Amino acid sequence: MDTPILPNKRDDEDKRDERPLQLRYLPRPEVLRIIAGTLAIVGALIGLISRLDAPAAGPSFSPGPLQSAPTAIYGQPDPARKRVCLDEIRPLPTHGAWQCRVWQPLDANLIAKSAADPGGPCTHRIVGDANAWECWTKTAIPAVALGMPYKLPVMFGDVRVANPGSSATGPWICTTEIRHKPDRGTWMCGGWQRAPANFRFVRPLDPGGPCTYRLADQQIGIWACRSAQPLQP
Repeated sequence: MDTPILPNKRDDEDKRDERPLQLRYLPRPEVLRIIAGTLAIVGALIGLISRLDAPAAGPSFSPGPLQSAPTAIYGQPDPARKRVCLDEIRPLPTHGAWQCRVWQPLDANLIAKSAADPGGPCTHRIVGDANAWECWTKTAIPAVALGMPYKLPVMFGDVRVANPGSSATGPWICTTEIRHKPDRGTWMCGGWQRAPANFRFVRPLDPGGPCTYRLADQQIGIWACRSAQPLQP
């Protein structure tokens, strides 16, 4: 007698477990809309709080071009005409009003300041390297210089027909002279210039005194001594 085949209950149960899953509960649409709105409100609040905590941005500033400080020019300022005098003369060495011979105009990059006055006798002074007046000549100015400028310009110096150091034809004018001894000796030319046309040439006045190196002062027509130190032969 054959054994009856019994149904496999486990297999039947496994087949029942393989059926597709079905949701037992699905939220209603109005509930989903409430949840979405709540999340949007929370996100907006978080963004607002983060903006409030951030430091406030100041007004934008764009720096302009850098400007350098004005350069000081020393001399005798003339603020009314926006200029400063760098070269002055007066007829007598101990008194009299100074007359300007060289003006320097001023602009936005220049500012005028008074040069220091060391005092003492002087008839021609210029602004030196120490931002102070430097006296070039102490001798009274001759009449020929006081009358300048003439219709025909004047140049002071020793006029020579030929220049020993050049083959070019003259006339030549010597404006710098040297000698070895401060109190004696022959003056030798140390600086030649071609004599410009249409000029009147005048020999400078020799004020005397010890000197080994002198320049023809073109402002007042006097040999201005720049050194009295003996020179090596």
